[in-house]
Amino acid sequence: MKFLKNYIEDLFIFLGMFLIVLATLLISEVLAMYVLGTFFLFLGGYLSRNLPKKGG
Repeated sequence: MKFLKNYIEDLFIFLGMFLIVLATLLISEVLAMYVLGTFFLFLGGYLSRNLPKKGG
Protein backbone atom coordinates (compact mmCIF):
# COMPACT_ATOMS: atom_id res chain seq x y z
CA MET A 1 0.00 0.00 0.00
CA LYS A 2 2.92 2.33 0.68
CA PHE A 3 4.09 1.86 -2.91
CA LEU A 4 0.70 2.96 -4.18
CA LYS A 5 0.70 6.05 -1.96
CA ASN A 6 4.12 7.07 -3.27
CA TYR A 7 3.24 6.72 -6.95
CA ILE A 8 -0.49 7.42 -7.21
CA GLU A 9 0.12 10.83 -8.82
CA ASP A 10 2.30 9.30 -11.53
CA LEU A 11 -0.26 6.59 -12.14
CA PHE A 12 -3.01 9.16 -12.67
CA ILE A 13 -0.80 11.23 -14.98
CA PHE A 14 -0.01 8.22 -17.17
CA LEU A 15 -3.64 7.10 -17.14
CA GLY A 16 -4.73 10.57 -18.23
CA MET A 17 -2.14 10.63 -21.01
CA PHE A 18 -3.28 7.19 -22.16
CA LEU A 19 -6.92 8.27 -22.29
CA ILE A 20 -6.06 11.44 -24.23
CA VAL A 21 -4.12 9.43 -26.81
CA LEU A 22 -6.91 6.84 -27.02
CA ALA A 23 -9.56 9.52 -27.57
CA THR A 24 -7.37 11.17 -30.20
CA LEU A 25 -6.86 7.80 -31.91
CA LEU A 26 -10.62 7.48 -32.29
CA ILE A 27 -10.59 10.79 -34.16
CA SER A 28 -7.47 10.30 -36.30
CA GLU A 29 -4.55 7.88 -36.28
CA VAL A 30 -2.06 10.47 -37.54
CA LEU A 31 -3.14 13.03 -34.96
CA ALA A 32 -2.80 10.41 -32.23
CA MET A 33 0.81 9.75 -33.27
CA TYR A 34 1.56 13.48 -32.99
CA VAL A 35 -0.05 13.64 -29.54
CA LEU A 36 1.86 10.55 -28.36
CA GLY A 37 5.12 11.92 -29.74
CA THR A 38 4.53 15.22 -27.94
CA PHE A 39 3.86 13.41 -24.68
CA PHE A 40 7.08 11.40 -25.03
CA LEU A 41 9.05 14.53 -25.87
CA PHE A 42 7.86 16.37 -22.77
CA LEU A 43 8.21 13.26 -20.61
CA GLY A 44 11.80 12.80 -21.77
CA GLY A 45 12.60 16.43 -21.01
CA TYR A 46 11.02 16.18 -17.58
CA LEU A 47 12.86 12.99 -16.69
CA SER A 48 16.22 14.29 -17.90
CA ARG A 49 15.93 17.26 -15.56
CA ASN A 50 14.40 15.63 -12.50
CA LEU A 51 16.02 12.21 -12.12
CA PRO A 52 19.07 11.94 -9.87
CA LYS A 53 22.37 11.45 -11.68
CA LYS A 54 24.25 8.19 -11.21
CA GLY A 55 27.94 8.08 -10.52
CA GLY A 56 30.32 10.30 -8.69
